Amino acid sequence: MKLVVTSAGVKNATPVEAAQCLGASRVTPTERQPTSTGRAFRALLLVALVLGAVACGSTGPTALPLGAVRDADMSLTANNESDRTLELFVNGGKIADVGSKSSPMFKAQDLPPLPWAAELRLPSGRTLLSLTILSGSVVRTANGSQSPGTRIDLSCGRIELWALYPLLGPAPGPGRPGDCGP
Repeated sequence: MKLVVTSAGVKNATPVEAAQCLGASRVTPTERQPTSTGRAFRALLLVALVLGAVACGSTGPTALPLGAVRDADMSLTANNESDRTLELFVNGGKIADVGSKSSPMFKAQDLPPLPWAAELRLPSGRTLLSLTILSGSVVRTANGSQSPGTRIDLSCGRIELWALYPLLGPAPGPGRPGDCGP
């Protein structure tokens, strides 16, 4: 809306604009009626909040049981941050190729029965990492977990194997020249 200032005041302006133009320190705008879009948004928001509250209130969070993890709930992860394709072997049998910059997880039902003797190898057959995982070796505790895992930092990148829970620890190291060879 265009404001026109005359000696008599401001014309062609809303009351709020006129008050602001004339230097009023406090302006109370008139109440607006909600649009149909605004009403629809508020109704959708209310429905989402109610559904969220019902979902959280009816079941609530469930805590994982403490103690040894069941064999059926185990998994093995091969984290390959190197620039090489590796091969994962479990109990002497090849399970999968593990591509460069990948971290595939294998569930217990896709692996031989525990215990697992896991190895990550170069295609030439050189073993880079090995890890033994026994039944009951992964334990949930009140403030975390205990889980077998191993890693090596090579000049071509970090390589890790772990059961169920990822390894924590330092940033990758530099490795040694030639450590990624055949």
